[in-house]
Amino acid sequence: DINHADLMSQLWVNADEVAGNGIDDDHNGYVDDTSGWDFAGGDNNPDDQNGHGTHVAGSIAADDNGFGATGVAPAAKIMPVRVLGRHGSGTAAAVAAARAGAEFIELHTGRYADARGEGARREELEKLSAMAALAAREGLRVNAGHGLTYWNVRPVLALPGLEEMNIGHSIISRAVLVLALIPL
Repeated sequence: DINHADLMSQLWVNADEVAGNGIDDDHNGYVDDTSGWDFAGGDNNPDDQNGHGTHVAGSIAADDNGFGATGVAPAAKIMPVRVLGRHGSGTAAAVAAARAGAEFIELHTGRYADARGEGARREELEKLSAMAALAAREGLRVNAGHGLTYWNVRPVLALPGLEEMNIGHSIISRAVLVLALIPL
């Protein structure tokens, strides 16, 4: 949500583009892309349609403004780029992010984590692997995470070019619980 109170001041602005003039001022192939691009819809309104991007952006870069949450990197800027449809599917994320000038892409591992059965899990892992390889070819650094546990994280760690992991609430909560149970 590009109008979210904790995110508005954190948005990246394309200074080479003039808002609302109907011209591709920066000659990058996207008209009026002053604050990102909607690759799924093909327009300059990258607003989140299912809440996931807003949640992730807020966890990372929500402003320390005295209300709401503060992200882990409140000085970071967010480049809104919508690459997934309303139901969270799409394949152009790496190419779109690279074309928009991003340095990183985070692969969402939720479908892999939620997959039931070895075949379904393997299929989702193959998709993640293909996207990681595509991201690397596009010159992007690759991060991954969401829904990971002790039992499903190992195959994700083997993705090509993976730099960082969002290791998941399950793993963190178990680590905290174990530490809390150890007598000092």
